[in-house]
Amino acid sequence: MKVQWRVSAAALAMILALSGCSAKEEVAQQESLTAVETKTAAAGEIENAYTYSGKVAPKETAMVYSLVSGIVDEVYVEVGDRVEAGDPLFQMDTESIQNSLGQLQASYEAALANVKVAQTSLESVDGAQTQMQLQQLETALASAEMARDQAKTSYENTKVLYEQGFVSQTDMDAAEDAYQNAENAYQQAKTSYDLTSGDLLEENRTKAQASVEAAQANANALQAQMASAQKSLKDAHVTSPISGVVTEKNVTAGTLLSSSSTPIVVEDTSVMKVAVGVSEETVNRISLGMLVDVKINASEVSDVTGSITLISPSANAMGMYDVEISLDNAAGDIKTGMFAEVHLSKEQGEDAIVLERDAVISKNGEEYVFVVEDGKAVKKNVTLGIDSGTQVQVLTGLTEGEQVIVSGQTYVEDQEDVRVVKQDGVQLTTTPTAPTEESDQTDAAGEAKGE
Repeated sequence: MKVQWRVSAAALAMILALSGCSAKEEVAQQESLTAVETKTAAAGEIENAYTYSGKVAPKETAMVYSLVSGIVDEVYVEVGDRVEAGDPLFQMDTESIQNSLGQLQASYEAALANVKVAQTSLESVDGAQTQMQLQQLETALASAEMARDQAKTSYENTKVLYEQGFVSQTDMDAAEDAYQNAENAYQQAKTSYDLTSGDLLEENRTKAQASVEAAQANANALQAQMASAQKSLKDAHVTSPISGVVTEKNVTAGTLLSSSSTPIVVEDTSVMKVAVGVSEETVNRISLGMLVDVKINASEVSDVTGSITLISPSANAMGMYDVEISLDNAAGDIKTGMFAEVHLSKEQGEDAIVLERDAVISKNGEEYVFVVEDGKAVKKNVTLGIDSGTQVQVLTGLTEGEQVIVSGQTYVEDQEDVRVVKQDGVQLTTTPTAPTEESDQTDAAGEAKGE
């Protein structure tokens, strides 16, 4: 009985030893096969896009200057402050402007008084005093005319008598002198009346009107200077023309305002924009309002969606078409000057198998892939569609669910046995562990003893 146990144990040990050799051979055989990685063929979306680069800029930038030179009195903001349109930014010193305005006000009031005096003079030209003077001259003219007529009649009568010898030469001369004096007096009265009622009156009226106009012009000039001073007072209080964030501050209270730099810069960063130049191949494929993908690596949110808000109808000097993309930046993650990549779609595909571009082999005018069927690499010719550079669309030659070799495909041949070590990114257990000789003998002895 004891001998029988020994024989059986030896036999069992021999069997197990032979079995261990078989397992080792299987492991060695498995390890000699080409290791590959596969991915399940599945329908998906693919896009071929043009990529253009540009820098991010704010929707609107306001460079705020002061129209008033001089000393800065007070500054109300710092870099990074949020301001609304109309909010105060800084205040210029206005003491000299206010002093000048006070002097102009006094001069203006004096000019208005001069206007009133000139208007009074103009009114007096046609007033009661002038009319009374004209009436007196008119009465004097009538009296002189009557005296002249009487002297003329007396002269003519005396001349007749003189010719008849009834009066002496002396009487004749006296009558003639009286008539001549009366004529002279009449002419003087007429001249005085004509001057006062005619050219002289009009000349006086013209002079008076000119005085009124000159006084009014002086008043108007002073009024304009006052308005300018008042505007300067208003301009000295500098406010923000837009809502946004203060990104630059080059003013300091108590110092002379510099003319070499912009005092304050305010940027509206609620909406940012990226300006790019696109080619003629792209410009007719895009439209206003189109949504596009924008990548900004430096931003907290690197991938954002933008909207095309401007497309230039003509090419620039570089032969490119200027395009502007607007990005919502309510969170403030996108900063001015960041580098952005704009992806403009060239073509898109859906409901077709999409593979990594490297999975497809192009050789001798063929395009093909390898799939794993029953442990073998099987060659499949394919027809390709959209090629994005990293992915490719497979139109024919594959069906969903097939295991496409995506790594190791360049080292296999059609119908060659392969070993799949990773599938859809998951590592697989490929071979069993070969038992050692010591463990085989121990297991065999145990089993034999158990018998």
